[in-house]
Amino acid sequence: MIDRKRLSKAFGLAAFWHEWSADERRDVDAAIRAAIAADDEEVLKLWFDWLVDLSSLDVAAARCRIADGKDQAVADRMNAP
Repeated sequence: MIDRKRLSKAFGLAAFWHEWSADERRDVDAAIRAAIAADDEEVLKLWFDWLVDLSSLDVAAARCRIADGKDQAVADRMNAP
């Protein structure tokens, strides 16, 4: 099952980064809603994968995890006896 919150985030980021027009956003939104209404998990997964790729959502998440790890390492060194 597709994570709808993640799908929504990916949609918003992809639209922003690729400067989609209102018509483009409407068209993609309508296609996704049609897949949801038809309960077509295969098509929905294709949309999800495409939007995650376009949005760089996985790349951003990985960079945040790396930054958090570096911050924690610095904090650990500062708090070491």
